[in-house]
Parts: sequence; structure tokens; C-alpha cells
Amino acid sequence: MNAITEQFPLVKIVGCLFHWKQAFRRKMVELRIARPQISAILQPGVIDVLTIIHVDQIADKGIRFVRAQMDESGNKTKWTHFGVIFARRG
Repeated sequence: MNAITEQFPLVKIVGCLFHWKQAFRRKMVELRIARPQISAILQPGVIDVLTIIHVDQIADKGIRFVRAQMDESGNKTKWTHFGVIFARRG
């Protein structure tokens, strides 16, 4: 993280991407979302994209983008619940 702060002195680091994704994986498992769907959302360029957009865009554009990248078959209600939880935690 020191290298990041040296290159980008104005960036505020608030945590580790690995632990952030791990916490969301635990929540998805708790919601009993199918494992293949969990694996798909954790792929690079899906949920981690939410870490680089402005916080004001997460609840609307960010969650919509993530949901568009995956197959919600059989779990639409669970994914909706997950989106609500994510928007609250941001």
C-alpha cells in the first residue's frame, strides 16, 4: 500500500480488496446464492468495479452494472436483497 500512496498521494485507502471481496462472499454464501453465481461475481471486472466509481453512483449505476454482468436465474430476490445490503455498506 505504500507504493500506492507514493504514486497517488491524494488517494484515500480505506481497506484491502481481498478482505472486502471476502466479506461479500461470506454474505452471498449466507444468502444461499448459488456457488457458480458467487464465483462469477467475484471475477475481475465485476463487483470490484464498485471500488473505483464515485460513492454516489454505487447504489444506482454500480449495482445495476454488476447485476447486468451475471445470471440471476433462481436467485433474483436474493440478488435484490444483496444489492440493498451493498448499497447500505458501500
